[in-house]
Amino acid sequence: MYEEIIKATEDFDSTYCIGKGVHGSVYRVNLSSANLVAVKKLHQLWDGETNLQKEFLNEVRALTEIRHRSIVKLYGFCAHKRSMLL
Repeated sequence: MYEEIIKATEDFDSTYCIGKGVHGSVYRVNLSSANLVAVKKLHQLWDGETNLQKEFLNEVRALTEIRHRSIVKLYGFCAHKRSMLL
């Protein structure tokens, strides 16, 4: 799935970016399964790896535990040395 997201966004080209926030950018991704999803790529601008991992885990917890009509459903996540995706 990681490779498909990279290919569908042309390695996270800015033309696919639909929003930016303090902790990451959100991209519109058309998957080969004809599903349209939003993928958030966390920025790696932190002073330490521990802070980035903590922020990533907090987002995963929030998206899996909170149920609200304004919060999207979390389908998965990827924690990789090069990038962290929701």
